[in-house]
Amino acid sequence: MEAFIKEVYEQLEVKLHAVSSDINAVRGYNVKTELAEAAIREVKEYLSRHPVNDKEIEIAYFKYWAPRFFKLQIFYSLQYNLERSRITIADEDSFKEYLKKEAGRLQGFLTHHEELWIYYLLAETSRDTELFICTYPSKTEDFLTADGFYCKNCILLSKIMAYEEFLSIIENELDKIERGIEGSGADKDEGINEYKWMGTKAQATEVIYALVKMKCVAVGGREADIKDMALFFKEKLELDIENIYDVEMHNKKRKKEKAPFLNAMLGAYLAPDK
Repeated sequence: MEAFIKEVYEQLEVKLHAVSSDINAVRGYNVKTELAEAAIREVKEYLSRHPVNDKEIEIAYFKYWAPRFFKLQIFYSLQYNLERSRITIADEDSFKEYLKKEAGRLQGFLTHHEELWIYYLLAETSRDTELFICTYPSKTEDFLTADGFYCKNCILLSKIMAYEEFLSIIENELDKIERGIEGSGADKDEGINEYKWMGTKAQATEVIYALVKMKCVAVGGREADIKDMALFFKEKLELDIENIYDVEMHNKKRKKEKAPFLNAMLGAYLAPDK
């Protein structure tokens, strides 16, 4: 099952990157949301034909595999609503208030579910059989729409991942308004050379974490954090690291070198000039 889910996700990434940047932002994020939803349906249809009877696989699905898909659906839906609001809200002050209200809502959610997020980031497993198994939401309205692949904490984790990334976008939008910079998050500066990261997401994550820990970069008068640097790579280097925390966790689980790209960079720097 893991191989199938990985293949579906890789195909989804290809389709998402193929969405034309020439279409307007609302249409673009609408297409991306529908692509994510189609991939989720494909995975669920596969699961209906191949029921999971292994508890470890069930936990892996709800804790690691499903959130990657669900997070994208939530994230692109948020982006879609943001771009629609940009069009439908008449004046800048009202749009600014909308952004502040949305930021407060997301931050409140993240604070409320901080314990689950920390549990995930620390790669803890002691409560997996309690948190990440299929459990029907009895005595709630969710019971009416829950299917055989329902796990409340899987959905909460997916929301946390999406909200963490989207909150950075809102903060960037507010900063643009304060500095009087116009344009949507989908816009690109004209007449300026475009830069692109040519390495992998895992390699970029090594660099980002190193820069943050070394306190080499500042933004808005403060030290840049992981979200700031991930947004920088997305906006300036055309690399969207969908869930940098998840990538970092996988990096740390490497059995040989924990930071092969940083080691390679050091070797390249120390190598004699040719």
